[in-house]
Amino acid sequence: MNARIINGENVVPYSWPMIVSLRYDCYDDGNISSHCCGGTILTDSYILTAAHCVNIIPLSSILAGNFTIAAGFYRRSQECQTIRKVDQIFIHPNWTIYENKLRYDIAILHLDEPLDFHTNLFISRTCLPPRLNSTNDIINYPPSNISLAVIGWGFLHPSNFTPPDILQQTTLLSIHQNHSMCARSINHIETQFCAGDVEGSKGDSGGPILQWIGDRWEQVGIVSYMIFGCSSSNNVTVFTRIAALNNWIESILTVDNTSTSTTIDSTIISTTTDTIPSIIYHCEKQNVSCGCSFLDVSFPLSRIIGGHEAKPFSWSMVVSLLSLSSNEHFCGGSVLNNDYILTSARCVENQSILNILVVPIVHNPSDIAWSQYRRRVEHIYFHPNYTSSSGEYLNDIAILRLSFSLGLETTLFISRTCLPKINSTDDVTDYPSTGTKLAIVGWGKRHPNASNLVNNLQQAQVYTLDNNDPTCYSQIVDPKNQFCAGIADGIRGDMGGPIFQWMSNHWEQVGIISTTQCGINSVPSIYTRLASYNSWITSVMDIDDTTSTTTSTSISITSADPIIHTYLCNKNMRDCGCGYQNVQLATSRIVGGNEAIPYSWSMIISIRYNCNFDGNVNAHCCGGTILNDYYILTAARCVEQIDQSSILLQNITIVAGIHNLSEVNQIIRHVDQIFIHPEYAGQSYLYKNDIAILHLDKPLGLDINPFITRTCLPPRINSSEDIVEYPSNGSMLVTIGWGITYQLENMQPQALQQVGIYAIHHNNPMCERSIGHINVQFCGGLYDDRTGICFGDFGGPIFKWLDDHWQQVGISSYVINDCASVDYQSVFTRLAAFYDWIEEVVNQRNITTLASSKTTTTSTAINTTKSSDFFPCNRSVSCGCGYNDVLLTSLRIVGSEDAIDHSWSMLVSLRFGTSKVHGCDGTILSASYILTAAHCVWRYVEWPSMVSVAAGMTNRSDQIVYERNVSRIYLHPNYTHFFNDFRNDIALLYIDRPFIFHHNEMLAKTCVHHIDPSLSISQYPKNGTRLVMIGWSTMTPESSESVDHLQQVQVYAIDNHDPACSDSINDVNMQFCAGLYEEEKGQ
Repeated sequence: MNARIINGENVVPYSWPMIVSLRYDCYDDGNISSHCCGGTILTDSYILTAAHCVNIIPLSSILAGNFTIAAGFYRRSQECQTIRKVDQIFIHPNWTIYENKLRYDIAILHLDEPLDFHTNLFISRTCLPPRLNSTNDIINYPPSNISLAVIGWGFLHPSNFTPPDILQQTTLLSIHQNHSMCARSINHIETQFCAGDVEGSKGDSGGPILQWIGDRWEQVGIVSYMIFGCSSSNNVTVFTRIAALNNWIESILTVDNTSTSTTIDSTIISTTTDTIPSIIYHCEKQNVSCGCSFLDVSFPLSRIIGGHEAKPFSWSMVVSLLSLSSNEHFCGGSVLNNDYILTSARCVENQSILNILVVPIVHNPSDIAWSQYRRRVEHIYFHPNYTSSSGEYLNDIAILRLSFSLGLETTLFISRTCLPKINSTDDVTDYPSTGTKLAIVGWGKRHPNASNLVNNLQQAQVYTLDNNDPTCYSQIVDPKNQFCAGIADGIRGDMGGPIFQWMSNHWEQVGIISTTQCGINSVPSIYTRLASYNSWITSVMDIDDTTSTTTSTSISITSADPIIHTYLCNKNMRDCGCGYQNVQLATSRIVGGNEAIPYSWSMIISIRYNCNFDGNVNAHCCGGTILNDYYILTAARCVEQIDQSSILLQNITIVAGIHNLSEVNQIIRHVDQIFIHPEYAGQSYLYKNDIAILHLDKPLGLDINPFITRTCLPPRINSSEDIVEYPSNGSMLVTIGWGITYQLENMQPQALQQVGIYAIHHNNPMCERSIGHINVQFCGGLYDDRTGICFGDFGGPIFKWLDDHWQQVGISSYVINDCASVDYQSVFTRLAAFYDWIEEVVNQRNITTLASSKTTTTSTAINTTKSSDFFPCNRSVSCGCGYNDVLLTSLRIVGSEDAIDHSWSMLVSLRFGTSKVHGCDGTILSASYILTAAHCVWRYVEWPSMVSVAAGMTNRSDQIVYERNVSRIYLHPNYTHFFNDFRNDIALLYIDRPFIFHHNEMLAKTCVHHIDPSLSISQYPKNGTRLVMIGWSTMTPESSESVDHLQQVQVYAIDNHDPACSDSINDVNMQFCAGLYEEEKGQ
């Protein structure tokens, strides 16, 4: 290169594949294809350019698809350019024009459709500078007086304002910031640098300046501006210094394109094709401990009245107060810490403490998807000077103490609110100051005359008003403790909710919504000024929970708090016996009741069928526990009345993953087989051997659902004497269930109940009166109380704590007089006595059982007179065996034959795109690698995340038990797909999380045979070898649709020289043929 862009030289065609042309109607002449600025390719979906190139683009141009980029060309007039629409613009939050000089002149554009690097050789990514740690290193990058290259379609001459057709290039020298020419042009050394001899003109703006680093070009800057015009003497061009902005660029590139980034710096103007312009407030969660949410707040230019829905999870500090009696939202609040909620006093002054439910992680208050975090209220602290006389609501502030901790340390979706930090000498009456932009959130009405609250969380921006403003002065009573805000107003249902101000890196709550005039713009809303209440809030949260004397008015459920014990379960080391939450036990009882921490007993399930003979097949009948993905442990008495000849017709289900019986998000499975202990004896024999196991029609998906887990059972105990002593006398145990809490009133709770009791020796008189068979039963209860089990608890578990997890030692079996009573103890089935029987049922491989557990159609097929072969697999080997054994008949895949459920546990489905459509099969080679054909995945080498792996199912429509995303794709280096010869058609997929084979019986590794080097590879497998092909293949040669149920067929290896094979095969060392000579089989 030896010339400038002005009077410059043409580039070598396609030598700068990273550059793009930005096109829109920048000349206001109606031509949306005008070249306006340059840019460079960051990734397949993002373009780097200058902020001044895009900050004035009208929204209408973006919405109409009239803002585009063109890539993969060097002549603007040439055809076959790669065109993409821009659907989102990210401008640096500190972008500004300062005395006609630009600062932070950088922007990133998001494309509506990714570029394809794999198929288009004329486009490439730009390389960015390395990450530099010190300011000194940054301001010296690039170094002074080095040769740089600038490229673009800039004007060729100062008097000619027509961009050239061919891409131009030139060299120039970087200039030190202290040089006089640079010093008078630059205005921010850290983010700008100068270069001389070439000036960026209109067409060059946003384009790159690059340095050669030995083997490639590195983009060190973006053409920004010059002050005195194009090609003036003694002037330089100013470039945005990319080395100073690496973090910001990286934060944008990590944005989830569907939900907006959680790592965008400060405030960003964002525009999409389906939303109006918005500002994104980037919260620095790594630097602040409060005031930041799971996702960043995005504000459009709209109001709650008329309304705008907040982005879900963007206000993680906000809670809804729900009325239990009406199940409706009545007020808002905010999270102070794990145990306390801030709200207004008027919200709760007339509410029963038993009627309030605090709902965090909420976008729609009626959504119970996160119900494990809902909390009851234990205390209410009103400000001692609160008054509501004459509707003035002075000192309108209250704090709610929760019954259990929120567990902020265990979830990303709840966060603390930040309170103002004001010195005692400061004038709080001006905090927040007049004119401050604030944010309010709530579930308020969209219109003043609306009768109902909206379903989803709303947000709006308002401004503080001067206390002396006539519209405020007429409403406010106590300027020190109240302030006004107007334009958009608080809403009646939002009382108690927060109002925030942005503090450059987090949100600070400055007030509580107190009184509102919904949607009446002439009347401002009144807010409690939090800066006045710091001391009082701190004093309440510092109160000793067991002390009844406070400086506040207090309402409490009980006169003294119960003693609560938390059991820390080691979920990292245990694959059973640990719930989603840790168990907390207080002194209470199931009969009389104590609610469990939601999802702390994730191994329990509810058994449901028409047990009351009233037609309600969804009635909770008994409890049970999860043995593994397919098996449930319960009491025989719970299922003895069921006709096992028609199990599927009786609609027996189990419900897992719940805390409340009425939860919407339940995991429901049908029971298709029941195993009752062969020596079970019913009521007349005091329920001897009261144990049963249920088989489910579909797996539960333990690997993908954190709210369900396996129960832990006692180890094998060989001595009958030791069995009778397990659990030992006096052991502290916990029994759980949804049993009736008061027998006389027949009250069945909706929430899971728990109680701590003790194992009582069989020689104790109360146990002797209750127990019938000490070798298979034991007693549990208290010596002086009616604590125990009742209707609905039967079949449920009783646990013993083993230092880091819970072990199930028994099954709730029966009580004399049907419910816990004085002088009698609850009786439990002793699980230590049934180790072998449980193992026999759960680990059985009986083909008859398999047949009986399938549908009538499948069972009939298995019992026909067609010739069939059964292949018992030796599961002591580490690969090649499914969960069930293979049964083959003479049917064909094209024809076809269903495989036995889970008999090919090594097979996986490869699914593609965001809709995860099944496209190919593969096999599990190891915990982290999948084996498949290269032709299935070669298009996705650059985008491996577009491929996912589904394992552990037989029907493609089944719930996916184990799903993984692909993070890397390895094609054979010699793979070719030209002319359909598919040589070396093999690939390995590396998944993002390894499969776990231990206790996951639905997964198995495939076996790959190692060949003796002395043998010819081309003869393996040998001609005529019987083989089996499996897959979700098409039913007929004419159909291209896949079938839902896994198919299998027997075929034979065909000699390479057979005409049927030689006409098709391309490489006998790498390929072989299989099929039947007389029939059409295969995929």
